[in-house]
Amino acid sequence: MRSTSLREVLAGQKVFWVQFGDGNHSRSFQIERQLAKHSEKLTTITPLGKSHYQLSTVVFSKRRLRRVLEITRLFGSLIADWVLLNYRVLSAPKSNIFFLSHPSQLAFLLCFPAIYFRKRIVADFYTGLHDTLVLDRAMFRENSLTASFLLALDKLLLNHTDVVLFDSFSNQRHFTSLASTKTEIESAVLYPTPPEFFLKTSKSQREKRDVIFYGKFSPLQGVEHVLEVMSAESCRHLEFTLIGSGQTFTQGQLSNLPENVHYLPWLDYEELAGVVTEHRLALGVFGASRKAKAVFPNKVVECLSLGVPVITGKGDISTFFDAIGCVFVENNSSAAIEHALLDTLGDRKGLDRLRREAGTFRERLLSGLQVDELGKNSLPD
Repeated sequence: MRSTSLREVLAGQKVFWVQFGDGNHSRSFQIERQLAKHSEKLTTITPLGKSHYQLSTVVFSKRRLRRVLEITRLFGSLIADWVLLNYRVLSAPKSNIFFLSHPSQLAFLLCFPAIYFRKRIVADFYTGLHDTLVLDRAMFRENSLTASFLLALDKLLLNHTDVVLFDSFSNQRHFTSLASTKTEIESAVLYPTPPEFFLKTSKSQREKRDVIFYGKFSPLQGVEHVLEVMSAESCRHLEFTLIGSGQTFTQGQLSNLPENVHYLPWLDYEELAGVVTEHRLALGVFGASRKAKAVFPNKVVECLSLGVPVITGKGDISTFFDAIGCVFVENNSSAAIEHALLDTLGDRKGLDRLRREAGTFRERLLSGLQVDELGKNSLPD
């Protein structure tokens, strides 16, 4: 498998973009910016049932009627989009590249078989469905038919695309080993880059709180460890902001939050940058799964781009990046987070140094460099 860059792949090409996934997400902003900047012409299609394709807890609801209605609507959207996308793909013969955004496995299925008649397929693999839904979120048993189907979808995409994008070098190495094709395919690592409003936000004039932790709470985040730290006696003097909800955050945990935690279940993405700058420090991800250790989390690069230092778990990010405003700790350890938090906030000079490192990271992003160009000299070619 040959390494390449998205810039090189798109240069001077006519691109047909099948836009799936969450548009209110830093990776979606980044993909859109790259496509608009480097392609000669960009044609975009958004599937009709896009809003139904997120794996909602409603699908797994115990209320039978609600579950049946949701699944019926889902399959109806799939059929309608299969017809629409195959027609659009076949009627766009002048496009040189067909770009499938995440979840590209689903996009590939909905464009089949028409996509086989196109010249060049680029897929944002991002990370595997099997890795996410089975190994990380444990939504399906490893030996179940569903798990086998998700793994087969991952392999199908890897074996039938020309260029594959990943979100870290660890994922690139891991997932390309699943590809059985004898035809050499190209791959690129596209680390997260924050949208413009993370780079233009002025610093808040409000009195700063101490720590912010936000995201969609899945096992990757290690929410249980963060909540334990927030409740620790040694941290009761600190002011925390907690933003988000999800699989690993229950109503019971919400009702037991200590008084020093300010909780918001949701915040518009455009407002998030202003809230982050009201804090001295941010927390990243601390999960124990392979996926947790393989990512450069979106929120880490977002906070660093705002000049806010981050404590986060070790992994790909600590292997390939240093002096960027991060404190790296052992994954899956409340004690490690607590110790790093108290040490960092208690060391004024150290915190100032981390802010300067984050500021340098921000300046280099503003100069036009991508995150994968900001790492150590040991970054793979």
